[in-house]
Amino acid sequence: MLRVARREDALQIFRLEQACFAFPFKLSQINYLLREAHAVTLVIEKRGQILAYVMLLFRAGTRSARVYSLAVDTSARGHGYGTRLLRAAEKIARQQGCRRMLAEVRQDNLASQGLFESRHYDVVEHWFHYYEDDMTALRFAKQLAAA
Repeated sequence: MLRVARREDALQIFRLEQACFAFPFKLSQINYLLREAHAVTLVIEKRGQILAYVMLLFRAGTRSARVYSLAVDTSARGHGYGTRLLRAAEKIARQQGCRRMLAEVRQDNLASQGLFESRHYDVVEHWFHYYEDDMTALRFAKQLAAA
């Protein structure tokens, strides 16, 4: 089931972050994002377990939304959850009046790059030394049609 995350989901999201990323968010950061008025987190849940999530940020005064994080549990990959979450995030962004989606992806994360490319995102910038381990980030962007 795809739904909006709740505060009580923070620990499961944190554990998924730890399992998926070398440099995960801290639990306090996730708690903040779940309370933050300019952010929406969506999850895919099955039998009480969060299998995937996307965090979407909105910046006041802009018409852009940013995919801040998207993760799918390794046991749940290959079922289209990333695509479902990204499609739902784009819909929410359009409803919020956004005209563009942005995301940063590690240069060595080919699966994530493939996901964004499959949804018609383009690489618009390379940010060198972006991550804690000096890995380059690819900045993806997509123009959104009006809601």
